Amino acid sequence: MGFNPRFVFLVCLSWHVLLLQADTTAAQPTQTQPTPSLVKWGSSEYYFSDVKVNWFEAERLCIARGGTLATILSQEEDNFMLDQLTKRKPSNERTISYWLDGVKRNMKYVWNDGSEMIYKNLGGGRADESSYTEGCVSVMYGPGFLVPEPYSWLKVSCTNDGYPIQYVCKGKNLNDSPSITTAATTTPTPKPLQSLVTWGSNEYYFSDVKVNWFEAERLCIARGGTLATILSQEEDNFMLDQLTKRKPSNERTISYWLDGVKRNMKYVWNDGSEMIYKNLGGGRADESSYTEGCVLVMYGPGFLVPEPYSWLKVSCTNDGYPIQYVCKGKNLNDSPSITTAATTTPTPKPLQSLVTWGSNEYYFSDVKVNWFEAERLCIARGGTLATILSQEEDNFMLDQLTKRKPSNERTISYGLDGVKRNMKYVWNDGSEMIYKNLGGGRADESSYTEGCVLVMYGPGFLVPEPYSWLKVSCTNDGYPIQYVCKGKNLNDSPSITTAATTTPTPKPLQSLVAWGSNEYYFSDVKVNWFEAERLCIARGGTLATILSQEEDNFMLDQLTKRKPSNERTISYWLDGVKRNMKYVWNDGSEMIYKNLGGGRADESSYTEGCVLVMYGPGFLVPEPYSWLKVSCTNDGYPIQYVCKGKNLNDSPSITTAATTTPTPKPLQSLVTWGSNEYYFSDVKVNWFEAERLCIARGGTLATILSQEEDNFMLDQLTKRKPSNERTINYWLDGVKRNMKYVWNDGSEMIYKNLGGGRADESSYTEGCVLVMYGPGFLVPEPYSWLKVSCTNDGYPIQYVCKGKNLNDSPSITTAATTTPTPKPLQSLVTWGSNEYYFSDVKVNWFEAERLCIARGGTLATILSQEEDNFMLDQLTKRKPSNERTISYWLDGVKRNMKYVWNDGSEMIYKNLGGGRADESSYTEGCVLVMYGPGFLVPEPYSWLKVSCTNDGYPIQYVCKGKNLNDSPTITTTTTVAPTTPSESLPSLVTWGAMQYFFSDEKLNWSESQQKCTDLGGTLATIFSQDEDDFIRGQLRDRKSPSDRSINYWLDGVKKDMKYVWNDGLEMIYTNLRSGRTNENSFKEGCVSVGYSPTGTIPVYSWWTNDCADKRFPYQYICKGEDLEKPSKSAVLKFLESTTGIAVIAAVVLIILLIIILVIAKKRGCCRSLCSCCNKNTNGIESGIDNMAMK
Repeated sequence: MGFNPRFVFLVCLSWHVLLLQADTTAAQPTQTQPTPSLVKWGSSEYYFSDVKVNWFEAERLCIARGGTLATILSQEEDNFMLDQLTKRKPSNERTISYWLDGVKRNMKYVWNDGSEMIYKNLGGGRADESSYTEGCVSVMYGPGFLVPEPYSWLKVSCTNDGYPIQYVCKGKNLNDSPSITTAATTTPTPKPLQSLVTWGSNEYYFSDVKVNWFEAERLCIARGGTLATILSQEEDNFMLDQLTKRKPSNERTISYWLDGVKRNMKYVWNDGSEMIYKNLGGGRADESSYTEGCVLVMYGPGFLVPEPYSWLKVSCTNDGYPIQYVCKGKNLNDSPSITTAATTTPTPKPLQSLVTWGSNEYYFSDVKVNWFEAERLCIARGGTLATILSQEEDNFMLDQLTKRKPSNERTISYGLDGVKRNMKYVWNDGSEMIYKNLGGGRADESSYTEGCVLVMYGPGFLVPEPYSWLKVSCTNDGYPIQYVCKGKNLNDSPSITTAATTTPTPKPLQSLVAWGSNEYYFSDVKVNWFEAERLCIARGGTLATILSQEEDNFMLDQLTKRKPSNERTISYWLDGVKRNMKYVWNDGSEMIYKNLGGGRADESSYTEGCVLVMYGPGFLVPEPYSWLKVSCTNDGYPIQYVCKGKNLNDSPSITTAATTTPTPKPLQSLVTWGSNEYYFSDVKVNWFEAERLCIARGGTLATILSQEEDNFMLDQLTKRKPSNERTINYWLDGVKRNMKYVWNDGSEMIYKNLGGGRADESSYTEGCVLVMYGPGFLVPEPYSWLKVSCTNDGYPIQYVCKGKNLNDSPSITTAATTTPTPKPLQSLVTWGSNEYYFSDVKVNWFEAERLCIARGGTLATILSQEEDNFMLDQLTKRKPSNERTISYWLDGVKRNMKYVWNDGSEMIYKNLGGGRADESSYTEGCVLVMYGPGFLVPEPYSWLKVSCTNDGYPIQYVCKGKNLNDSPTITTTTTVAPTTPSESLPSLVTWGAMQYFFSDEKLNWSESQQKCTDLGGTLATIFSQDEDDFIRGQLRDRKSPSDRSINYWLDGVKKDMKYVWNDGLEMIYTNLRSGRTNENSFKEGCVSVGYSPTGTIPVYSWWTNDCADKRFPYQYICKGEDLEKPSKSAVLKFLESTTGIAVIAAVVLIILLIIILVIAKKRGCCRSLCSCCNKNTNGIESGIDNMAMK
């Protein structure tokens, strides 16, 4: 039975095809020639490295090549550098960066040899030299990265925060192949360093163990020396040399404790001697703050400063991170008998609670209570809380606390008898505190904050001296502490059981109490101030006034008795109010006696309110009784009240307001007062619509020209306020224009009731005036005028019309019936020697510029008053009647803090009025022209600078040119970016040169990053205001109406106390508002972007969140140049790759071989398979050749 050669032919053919494909792929030549590393320009050579290192290593490598890091000394040389970076940027990278030779030292940019940096390209606010932050200069090219100009120099840390970059060397004759192998081959193996080193007349011991400053000082004393002092530049150089040698190669820094401390706002050595030589440079020697600490020396090339060596002041425990130390002495003991603290300290005897010192006894408690309870317990023992009257007594107290501090606690604290009252520290009996140990700025008596004094011992806690007195709140913010009693003959075991056993059950207190010639009614019900005043009048009196110290003592006694045992405080309304920046009683009489102490009587602010009296031992102040000014509704928390009168009615007929108030008659809308009629509307509109409706009635919005007319208005609002509403509001005819309040016809507002600081005319904020009545709302006087935006931020309100003969039923149907149908306006208009195209479609500024160029022009420039008048006329005609404004993009931009036209020409004529032409900020953007009568400004036409995407809201545009094409071949961009939101927005969106994928699923940050990697991108970065506006618009359109907010993960992270993008690039543009950019904490996290149109948070902002918290997953945004569709699985992508095709071919080959073997076995040809192949080799090769020819 013969062997069929066709199976072998099929196997060999498959294998041959695979080999041909591999050979063809390997033989394909590279399309682009590699850019040479060594380039000549002018008289210098430049070496562009491929390896990435930090600045210090880059400088070393350039010196090894016979040059230095590159300097750029002219515009021409900068253009050469830009050309090189443009050619060298990989297509799959967003940016390319190289180290230059520039550094920032002593608040000035210089080249590394110290020469002045005359030419520099640190634009856009990045050349700020006013801060202490030092660093090194790199040059970056990244089209679309950070700035419209895609090339700039940047100052970063000299290690680029751990992310190495490439470098450029410059020299006359650079060595292209220097003998630079690796640092390991050129550096011999160092000998082990000795711990004990001699320099000058002293010995220095460099420890290996890490401890806090206090333990380091103890260990150095045990060696016969102290922590090291550095007294000269030469000694400092020796120290730098030692740290350079001792720094481990796998550590960024090395640090040792020195003997320096900061005390009383001054740096000194620990023995008190002056620190004449010091190396606390770069702003770190600031002695103006109260913060104390201890000094260390640090070496870390590239850490914080270009000079990799400095002294630093930190807390004496280095915030819980122990470090090594250096001892210094004449004859140090290299092996002292320092075993452990446990072996040298004998087991202490139990300490007695009762201790005698001098002529007094002291009781140290074990229980923890607040200051008030401690004082009561000490009195029960026959003494008081301890006073400390001398240095000797303070030393005794320190000794006791040192012995009593538990080994497992950081500190121990005891309450003393000291208090702060009326901005002065005294003992509780009122005697002056002559000796005190409230050092280091803690004895500041200039503030109104009161409290009680404790004594604390905590080595390494807050201050170099581990013992101090501290002022805290008298309850220590809810954390009770131990206490010390002092007396001549203290009772060690007083009969102190509980307060419950010593206090008899009190009799029920009467509500009606007589004192002097008056009666006082103490209510049980809780109401606001206005209701309390009404109820007291119903009893035949008023809310209580307190006119003397004696009456105040009576009130304190009543509150002491009435405070429930389970409540911290008790409060009652008094008759006092604050009006016109002054405290008075409600009848207007002066408040001669008052107990608004401790800074609470400040009358210099505009904040008004009502007065209550509070009793709460341990609440806020040492004196547990005080008057307080709060809002007249106490922010929605009603309280009790006290009435006062000669003959109060204990049971007045006060049922409910509903039974005593008759049903009011319906109020008429049209009311006559004086010679005018007033129409009070029921419908709610904005100010502009209100003005239009009043004109239709034959009048205008109401003006108020006198106190009498204002009283009439108050009476009307009082009657018209619905009982279920807090306030009622009506539009008036007043406006604020050019920083001044006027009536809408321009007449001066001579009489006005914009009181309480609301009449401030010094700001640029303009708006419209309303009148409000709301008893208990913000002010004691429940009626006021207010200035708000003319739309009241989207909340329409009612309005009042005024005129001689108002029409009660005007024919107001719609604006459409009274306005004739205008003729259609032409898009293409000629003015002067130019044509102007007014678009109907809405786009961002960049798209508008592209479309104008396609028409043979550019976005419009406005070069004169006459051309501006033409533009105003066009916008006036084109504004739709149902729109408040109309806006068009112009060709203007703001660059480098200056307004220019887009071709760079100066903007000589401009109409950016009303404070909007401010060029002093770094914020850049694009210019539009807006027409909106009554919108923001009295002049309804102005130019405005906004972001170039107008925060995600596209607008129309105007093109200008000599011969514009009215119908260019512009298809649409709607295929890649929809212009209107829809119910189902596409997940994949194109903006600029990038694609963005908005996910529906919610994951944590790491999972989201992996998803984006699978799509061929990363989590989204945001590099500019325009890109941020694009993201804002997407989130706005994608938020479901049923959700409060929408959140997506971004690529940002916080590493090493700094916000960066995940690839290490500096996050120069950020939107981490409201203090969220605090980089001083060690807490790290990941950045998300959120949009929430309601609530107390900003509508749109970036946030920092826990990267791995699966309780709060977010959606994510991926970004890349060519994102793959998310529906494509990983298996499918693998199968489509070259590797996948090869694997498929191999599997097919294996299957064919198995089939051949099975068939061969059946035919008995297994042993002769090879011979069969040999017999058919010529046939196979000829078959393959024939196929190849075909």
